[in-house]
Amino acid sequence: MTLSIKELREDIYSRNIKVIQDMGIDLTDLKRNPYSIFKFHFYIWSGAILLYFLLKTKIQPNTVTKAYAIAGLLGGVLLSIPTEPTILAAIFVFFTYSTLDWCDGTLARIRNQRSLTGHVLDPYGSVVGALGFQIGLGFYVASRNGDMYLYLIPLIPFCSAASLKYFADRFLFNELVARKLTLANETPVAKGAGAATSQAESATGMGKYRIYYDMLTSWFEERSRTVDFVCLLILLELYTELNVTWIVFLLKVLQQFAIFLVHFYVVGRGGWVESQVKSPTDRTS
Repeated sequence: MTLSIKELREDIYSRNIKVIQDMGIDLTDLKRNPYSIFKFHFYIWSGAILLYFLLKTKIQPNTVTKAYAIAGLLGGVLLSIPTEPTILAAIFVFFTYSTLDWCDGTLARIRNQRSLTGHVLDPYGSVVGALGFQIGLGFYVASRNGDMYLYLIPLIPFCSAASLKYFADRFLFNELVARKLTLANETPVAKGAGAATSQAESATGMGKYRIYYDMLTSWFEERSRTVDFVCLLILLELYTELNVTWIVFLLKVLQQFAIFLVHFYVVGRGGWVESQVKSPTDRTS
């Protein structure tokens, strides 16, 4: 059966509308969310068009997800090259590359090729894209404002790779597999919003400081509207006297370093790792 672009668009819409609503974005409020509504419809239509042609090929869903990650890396490389054509190409890549992320899941479902690997690759692509954009932005800023910014660029991948929490997550996963441990929050909990909040706070270790941590991590989130806004600033800098992206880059570096310190404190003070798992002898029957 061959699906039309309109049918594919409806499929992608139905798969993503609840996710968007859960993010607190009201797609019926054009006055308050004009850009989010525009970008949402851009993605579902571009995703449907791309998916229509992908279904005529033998390209695997995970290949599309890998292309999503590579596109983010490519965009960062293009942004780091200080020429007008490459910077414009980078802006185009970062404006459009999430289309791949919007159609890979539907492709997997239609072909019945959903997998745990694909589930892992999906957020991995987002991480690679975010790092590609941030590092590319650093090189772009350095080319315009001086080589001193080059010394700050390594802090971004360092803070990400050396995060004690992310290391603990990877370590615990290996321990879960090797020693057959069980997640601490796998035990039944009381139903209701209060219980869900308690679980989330336990998982992050933030507790009553959760609101401050959310504020720290949300001001420069990796949503397309944030990346698109920075790309708009870059575009304006190409053709005007505006020069503000160095401020954005510095704030991003400070944010990443602050998150690194928070993770180091929360996990390093003790108790967080222990709260995440329980040994086999502690399991309830």
